[in-house]
Amino acid sequence: MAVEKITYTNGAVYEGDVVAGKPHGKGKLTFANGAFYEGDWVNDKRHGKGKSNVANGDIYEGDYADDKKNGKGKYKWANGNVYEGDWVNDLIHGKGKLTFASGTIYEGDWVNEKKHGKGKYKAANGDIYEGDYADDKWNGKGKYTWANGNVYEGDWVNDKIHGKGKLTSANGTVQDGNWDNGKFVGTVPQTSSTAPQSAQSTGKTFEDALKLFQSDRYAEALKITEDLGSRGDAPSLYLAGVCYESGNGVTQNFLKAIEYYKKASALGYSQAALAIAPYYLEGLGVEKNIGEAVKWIQKSAEQGKAEAQFNLSGWYMDGEDVEKNEKLGFEWCRKAAESGHKAAQNNLGHYYLNGTGTAQSDKDAFIWFKKSADQGYEKALTSMGYCYYYGKGVPVDFAKAFEYNTKGAEKGDDNALFNIGVYYFKGQGVKQDFDKAYEYFNKAADKHNDMAMLIKLDFDKLRDEEKEKGITFNKVFSAVDKAMAINDILSSFGF
Repeated sequence: MAVEKITYTNGAVYEGDVVAGKPHGKGKLTFANGAFYEGDWVNDKRHGKGKSNVANGDIYEGDYADDKKNGKGKYKWANGNVYEGDWVNDLIHGKGKLTFASGTIYEGDWVNEKKHGKGKYKAANGDIYEGDYADDKWNGKGKYTWANGNVYEGDWVNDKIHGKGKLTSANGTVQDGNWDNGKFVGTVPQTSSTAPQSAQSTGKTFEDALKLFQSDRYAEALKITEDLGSRGDAPSLYLAGVCYESGNGVTQNFLKAIEYYKKASALGYSQAALAIAPYYLEGLGVEKNIGEAVKWIQKSAEQGKAEAQFNLSGWYMDGEDVEKNEKLGFEWCRKAAESGHKAAQNNLGHYYLNGTGTAQSDKDAFIWFKKSADQGYEKALTSMGYCYYYGKGVPVDFAKAFEYNTKGAEKGDDNALFNIGVYYFKGQGVKQDFDKAYEYFNKAADKHNDMAMLIKLDFDKLRDEEKEKGITFNKVFSAVDKAMAINDILSSFGF
């Protein structure tokens, strides 16, 4: 076995033990971009113990087999997240612990890089979930303990309380019964004769009331919801509030609507707390009070309402009327994103991309952009195009950038329309076509995209100069100096 140096055509250099012209034994392979692997080799493959350092700063140290991460290993991302546990064919698989830079921890079973099996999740704010996972989400039986002392134990479906379960609040209030998508829908058992006679005799359900409401039979729906609401049925209390808010089946009364919403919120109905906020934001029936509005948004967020979590994140990020706190903004956005809120997922991607409220991570940014894009969110489709164009979390791929921006453009996103114009102008990911570039710049300008409006002015100026000749932009830009003028503007925009 000889110690040799091998230089490859792609610029990579190997120094170490060599047998029959191949790395075998101990050695270090350094790539042209600065990434390296140092450790054991068997017949030109990484096999045994080794350490890899990726160009973006990620580090893996542990077992290799057949040129892939296999066995036990520790992976530390450049953003500070750390995984330690089992690997199979370069994938997190088996038992392991993932610790986020924020302090959030998951420890348990993994299948193909997804949480699957039994596991324990502890959020940075002190919330804890312990139970079943499937496909990277809470699915099955589980117990969730909030930092404020509330405890839920029962069924979960896709990160939502769904099925049979019991929620015990820190103040002793108990909701034990059926849950639907995070909302308590079980009827509180009758324990006293103090309930109104009408509530005992109607025999109607919330579903009956909802069908009447959807059929515009509001007065009948309201009668049932008020009866059921008097027995503590949260969805009925909420629907009664909707009737009073809109004036359907009853004289419009904002104070009465707020009253019903507050009763529903007290029973854990998250949508009700969110419904109260606009009254204080706009001063409808009550004195305008931004602080009170934010309080109700926060309560809804704490009860698990993704839309409220998303809104609360925006308040903290903007710092308007509340003290700016990017870390809190990030955490609330993360909660909403983990619940599947597509706009929150896209925002979370941007927070990772820019290091807002968290450690910067192109890889995590790409992950969350993709989750949102997979739901068809137009801004996320454009964000995916950005990642492929600039190589954020993935290798540069102009064709992929064009593909994702096309999807975003089809949904009407003005930035995607502008980007497609750039790709046609530069011939990136698509055949160069200045007339098509103008077409997309024009579409983006029609949607008041600032960059497109500036570019369009220059195109129009050139068109006016050449109109007597009746030639196309493809002909106009055959003059290099004119093409360079537009290129200079695009360069100032970062293209």
